[in-house]
Amino acid sequence: MRKYPAFLFFIFFILGEITSLIYRNIPNPDAVIIIFTLIMLLKISKMKTKYIAAFIAGYIALAVNIYHYENNIKTLKNINIKNKKEALIYKINESKHSKILYALLIQKNKKTNIKILIFAPKKTKISKNSKIIFSQKLKFPENKKNYIRYLSKNICAFTYLNNKNFKIIPPEKNIQPLTEKIKNKIKNILTFGFSSKKEANIYAALTIGERNTIPVCLKDIFKNTNTYHIFSISGLHFASIVVFLIWFLNIARINNNLKIAIIIISSLFYLHITEYRIPSMRAFIMALLFILSNNFHRENTALNSLGASGVIILLLFPYSLFSAGFMLSFLAVSGILITNTYLKNIFINEKTPFEKIKGKISLKKHIIRKTYKYFLICLAAWFFTSPVILYFYGKTSLSSIILNMAIIPLISLTIQISIISLLAGLIFKPLSTFPNKIAQLIIHTAIKIVNLTDKNFNIVLSGDKTLIFILVFLIIGLFTAFFIYEEKIKFPVQEKPPMS
Repeated sequence: MRKYPAFLFFIFFILGEITSLIYRNIPNPDAVIIIFTLIMLLKISKMKTKYIAAFIAGYIALAVNIYHYENNIKTLKNINIKNKKEALIYKINESKHSKILYALLIQKNKKTNIKILIFAPKKTKISKNSKIIFSQKLKFPENKKNYIRYLSKNICAFTYLNNKNFKIIPPEKNIQPLTEKIKNKIKNILTFGFSSKKEANIYAALTIGERNTIPVCLKDIFKNTNTYHIFSISGLHFASIVVFLIWFLNIARINNNLKIAIIIISSLFYLHITEYRIPSMRAFIMALLFILSNNFHRENTALNSLGASGVIILLLFPYSLFSAGFMLSFLAVSGILITNTYLKNIFINEKTPFEKIKGKISLKKHIIRKTYKYFLICLAAWFFTSPVILYFYGKTSLSSIILNMAIIPLISLTIQISIISLLAGLIFKPLSTFPNKIAQLIIHTAIKIVNLTDKNFNIVLSGDKTLIFILVFLIIGLFTAFFIYEEKIKFPVQEKPPMS
């Protein structure tokens, strides 16, 4: 019996979506490689009906999404160029040269689900939930790369504004969503007592996903060193919350059903205030499956949970498969889980390089073993995500393997401190000062380490993005299929000594 049916189901769902896109926008050489990978996986899975069903489901899900997406583009093309267009801003990002506004088109005074991207001048003063009126011509993603990138965010058109051709209508001051009020209150508690605004913004980004306030120069440094992922609300955050709640509710002697309800509601609330990003949803679903399987005494593996979370997200948002966030999140976790489950049996076993001495392992060797395992996990995450980073950004950092080994423990500690700070601040705000000062010191240290690496030790790799993307992804796909699903593979294990 296969150990990971949900993960294999997820892979075939993805292949169905990719095949669906082939007929729209993928050139023949890429199609040949994708079809070759599909044939290999079909052979390995022995053509089981459920995997064929997953392939068909993925194909249909994206085909329906593309149909609606292109209908929205047709609607926008029918809008007269001279007419003024109105949109509601729901998200704001910044780049070096402009403000990037994510907006929903308004037609006949009603908000639609048609998303557009607006590049406004850098000095534009605008906030979320503002309305913007403009007459600039809309542009549409025509070439292959642009089409896939905009499809991945379900954005149908984009435009560039200058200083004269638009008008901003700010939101009513009294109207602020409850979520925003709660988020601002949490941010005020977490950053209370910080002496540096820059470090306070980093802290807010690490804990509640407020990445818009990070200075652009710092964003570039974290991106150059492949450490920008620390600002994604993911498994590290949800694991910290769940572990803390289990510990606290056990002390409070809350009955099991109520305990599960509190953990799920708290995790869902955290997902809500962090705006349902792909890594957050993946981490939430995996945590939920872990809690429920534990409660109902059902067997569950991390790879199956990962596969199940992937299928659920792709059913809700089929287009997200082609986004950098989805690829990086799922590939990094896949690499970590596969390495943790299998490769440690080859490289970290009882025989070499760590011997047992009189039935016990010395502290020194235990630390070396843990460090070695940690290095392999960081290496696997880098190997699995590098093709995507190269494809989207044109370069990747080899130094990030070691840098992540130093940064991630600091970030994990910061998240745990933030929970203590928030609880203390809810009781009496000044009580959060001491944990916040510790968090500021850790963040300051992390920034110094990343800055130092970027200036002196950063080894950057670059190359032909398309070729690398195709070849390495093919290797990863075959590697994953080979090690997970081929029943003939047996990993070396230490033989037990004969009973005397």
